Amino acid sequence: MSYKLSITATAVCFALAGCMGSGDGSNSFSAAEVSQNQATYDSLATRVTDGDLLVAQDPTGSASLTGQLKLDPASASDNPVAGRLAMDVDFDNSKVTGTVSQFAAYTPDLSEKMMDLKGSLSVNGTIDSKSAIVANANGTVSDDEGSITADLQLAGSVYDDNGKYVALGDVTGTGVSPDGSEQLTGTFYAQQQ
Repeated sequence: MSYKLSITATAVCFALAGCMGSGDGSNSFSAAEVSQNQATYDSLATRVTDGDLLVAQDPTGSASLTGQLKLDPASASDNPVAGRLAMDVDFDNSKVTGTVSQFAAYTPDLSEKMMDLKGSLSVNGTIDSKSAIVANANGTVSDDEGSITADLQLAGSVYDDNGKYVALGDVTGTGVSPDGSEQLTGTFYAQQQ
């Protein structure tokens, strides 16, 4: 069983050179969880577009949010990558911190986990008085054959979902491997539990 870590034009791509890894025993999302998280993100984004989910007005205090950061593939035949996003938002000090961990690669249709990955990203940034988040996510993710150092930017907003906070936005940035640097894109969301 052999895997090769590579980068595609818009996302981290983990191309198979043998049979698939099981991913069993990991704390990464199952394929069903990633699929459900994608559906949740899509639903939240639709609610924002429809005006049903509004930006939080004058929030105070702090909130812990959990969700998913997903890097999208460059083409339908490439594999998306997703990790668990834990984000702390400190409205009083205009600060956002967190981590993205427990990464794995999934089939293009999100029906099966391909392999678990090692590494994590640290999230640091700000939130302004209009609830807009601007943060960086930096770190290294690897498999058995290579690694990618990611320098990502998260841009989005915190919304008020019936008294609970929801962060939602886009991910852009670069991934650097021994083969060079490529552009990465994706999405993130996190909800207050």
